Amino acid sequence: MFKKSIKIIEYSEDIVKFIQNLISPIKGKIYKENDEIVIELSSRTDKANLIGKNKRNLLLINTGKPR
Repeated sequence: MFKKSIKIIEYSEDIVKFIQNLISPIKGKIYKENDEIVIELSSRTDKANLIGKNKRNLLLINTGKPR
């Protein structure tokens, strides 16, 4: 009807698990180092999919809102 996509994300108190749920199905090593979350990806394709066209996916992850 409105042609909008909706992504449902399973919430977790564990921030690392929540980030994994957020970027699923992209697989990578996610860990907390000091007060930062580090995501290590094994392929350039995964990195491109995580960032998205014009950083759209990355902005969505950081702010919760698309541009």
